[in-house]
Amino acid sequence: MREEYGWAEFVAPSSLPDEGAAQAYFGAAGGLLAVAWLLGARDLHMDNVVATAAGPVVVDAEAVLHEALQIQEHLLTQDQELQRLIATLC
Repeated sequence: MREEYGWAEFVAPSSLPDEGAAQAYFGAAGGLLAVAWLLGARDLHMDNVVATAAGPVVVDAEAVLHEALQIQEHLLTQDQELQRLIATLC
């Protein structure tokens, strides 16, 4: 782990050359949206996602997993309560 420094790379936005590229881009964007929703990601707005011909690129992602640990903890608590309820009913 490098605690002294980090790194960054410039990502330039680009247009999509044709309809096939647009379909691929929006398919990748939908996948990103699904993963972001599952992780409870926050702060993914137009300034933090760059549109490129290769697909959406997330930049400035320090808040992406901010809520994920709290959500995971909440889901574990819900699962434990559900298990308790099932045990009580059976």
